[in-house]
Order: sequence, then structure tokens, then C-alpha cells
Amino acid sequence: GRYDVNDPAYGGSLDDGECDISMAFLLGLSAGPTACGLALAWLYGFPLASASSANGVPFTLPYSLLIPALIIIFISFLFLLPILRNLDILQLGESEAKRLGVNVKSLKYRIIFASAASVGASVSLSGMIGFVGLVVPHLLRLLSGVNHTYVVIGSALLGSSLMVFADLLSRLLIQPAELPVGLITSAIGSPFFLWLIFRINKI
Repeated sequence: GRYDVNDPAYGGSLDDGECDISMAFLLGLSAGPTACGLALAWLYGFPLASASSANGVPFTLPYSLLIPALIIIFISFLFLLPILRNLDILQLGESEAKRLGVNVKSLKYRIIFASAASVGASVSLSGMIGFVGLVVPHLLRLLSGVNHTYVVIGSALLGSSLMVFADLLSRLLIQPAELPVGLITSAIGSPFFLWLIFRINKI
């Protein structure tokens, strides 16, 4: 048959002009071009509202998805707060932390569970957005030291502020189109991460 390269179901499976068979197969199982376009937009960090509007489908995130995700993130955050002091002690080493009464195994499981739940809930709604988790904690460590009370709470506040700023830029830079939010965070995060690497090497 005849294929339109502008069709997300076809164009999304192309990589530098070559068809990726696995991507084409997965896209072929979807409900249609609109669903393919939304899936690809989510994977590459484009705002879903823009992608769906481009396909003629108005999109708003339903509260039935937003509220459960916010509850999971909030509970995960509260789950971490009581162990922040133990994270400071863990920096001395696992053996030293055990001698000071820290249950290291339980602490690790608690961190993994809370992190996986909060990150999973966030990514399920926003898609994959890079560099935020790398830049924000390192920046806070430079500003406030290694006290995890400041690092964890500050990361939540600074990370959300960075995302609002990146989203604002993505909407304003090339109006009426929108850039992927991940592109903005990468543009901010890449130079900072390179600077951090050079700084560590100099030390």
C-alpha cells in the first residue's frame, strides 16, 4: 500500500530513513495513528496536550490519573522523611552505620521502594525527562552540604521549580509550537554536568 511519512504510525518507526522492525511492529499493534502519535510524544518528552491537539484530539489529563499519582508521590516523600538522619550516618560506611544502630538492609529497601514508587508515578504522567535527577541533587549538595534533610526536601522544591521553568520555556520559545520539555532540561543539565565532572577531576 501507499504510506505517508507524516503518519506517526509510519514515520515513528523510521530511524534516519531506515525502518526499525520492532518499533513498527509495536506501533502496528496500537489503536491507530492518533494512539501512535501520543505514544511517541510521551516517549520523546513532547507535551501530550500538543501531540493530541496536532492529531485533532483535545487532551486534558484527567483527575482520575493525576490524583492517584500525586498521592503516591506524597506518601513516598513522607515515607523517606523519618530516615533522612540515617542516610547521613550511612555516609560513614555500612559497617560503621550498623555499629551505630542503623538497619542498613531495611534502609536500602525503604529507599528503593519510595524512589521507585515516586519516579514511576511521575514518569507515567510526564514521560521521560532527563538530567533533572542528576543536576538538582548535585547542585543542592554544593549549596547546602551533605545533610540529607536539606538535600531531599530541597530537591523536591528545586526540581519542581526547574520543571515549571523548563515547561514555560518550551511553550514560549517557538510559539505556537512547543519544544519537548526534555530538550530544555538537557540544554540546562548538560553544561552543568560537564562542569561538575571537570570540577571533580580538578579536585
